[in-house]
Amino acid sequence: MKTIQDNAFLFYTSKDKQFLSLVSWLLQGTARVTKAEKNVKRYFSYIMNGVDQLYSGINDPNIAVNVKICGFFICKLQKEFAHRFSQVHYVNGYSLINASTYLDDLFNMDVARAFRRIPEYDQVILFTRHTMYVTDTSRQVAGISYPGGICVPGYRVEIVHLTDYFKTTSTAAHELGHSLGAVHDGDDTARGCKAEDGFIMTPRMEDFVPYKTYSSNPWKFSTCSVEAFKRTIVRKPDLTKKPVYTQSEIDEWNKFMSRLPGQKYSPSMQCQFILGLGSSNCGVCTKSMCQCAQDVCSVIQPF
Repeated sequence: MKTIQDNAFLFYTSKDKQFLSLVSWLLQGTARVTKAEKNVKRYFSYIMNGVDQLYSGINDPNIAVNVKICGFFICKLQKEFAHRFSQVHYVNGYSLINASTYLDDLFNMDVARAFRRIPEYDQVILFTRHTMYVTDTSRQVAGISYPGGICVPGYRVEIVHLTDYFKTTSTAAHELGHSLGAVHDGDDTARGCKAEDGFIMTPRMEDFVPYKTYSSNPWKFSTCSVEAFKRTIVRKPDLTKKPVYTQSEIDEWNKFMSRLPGQKYSPSMQCQFILGLGSSNCGVCTKSMCQCAQDVCSVIQPF
């Protein structure tokens, strides 16, 4: 029996018609698949660079964790992999998936070597715009993974709900943290770290609010998490391997990183990515305010 670790974060849910906003937004102005793929790679390079920065911020002389991309697996046609995943449920116009079942589906794909064209990797991350739930539709989650599953075929997988940059990078780092052996702060071996301190491995992420005292903890791992990482890494020496990149891949990465995401994507473009092409930005402070086509004002965390 497999044990799963789900993240109890609860963010907004997107209407079904907005699920394809990523593709439509990336494709606007061009019909060329190659450019669309490049845009997808660029965006998720920003996401994974953000995850790497969170792990690079660990201040411990006995550990260094670097998160690098081994490759991209882009499903160009729905029929390519639709049959490999369980059914999507539609409730009141929302598209929902059972996160536990989908994680099992991803487990089976990894065991069947569905990603074999990608060079040797330690972890598979699936990003989805579907709203995820466990047990029943009332318990929604932002991410799910197997505890301690890093490097183990089948168990080295996680699923992340794709939202704005901060939430997506935080969730991806959080679930990778579970795969590296960390539990939620305040639980089991991490009882010495308080969940309310709001580090990356907190069981529930709190949004930024004007009246709350600023803290850098949401960008840091607690000492309990770092100790868990060290225990896992000692048992899994393969984690020390570094991916080998071609010169063209290095050049592509350097080109992507030559402009920070906040420079590449304007506030209005970020609103459109999350809320649809009819959205626009109407102010940025701690958060970014977006005006939707339906005249409904929403909040996202900007790059």
